[in-house]
Amino acid sequence: MEAEMRSLVEAENQGRIVAMQRTEVEATRIYPEIREEARQAIALNLIKQVTRSIEAIAQAPNLSRE
Repeated sequence: MEAEMRSLVEAENQGRIVAMQRTEVEATRIYPEIREEARQAIALNLIKQVTRSIEAIAQAPNLSRE
């Protein structure tokens, strides 16, 4: 059960990474001068989303702690 949950979260996080990378490519294509600012904002957003996913796993009542 725990392995399945982790696998689902990892897949979800990988999907977020791909989406953020696409967003960065599009933003920098349109506005090349904001490349670094866009990269930092996208990275921060991704870190927040992944952190929330990890916290959700940690707080899930039915998962055993390893």
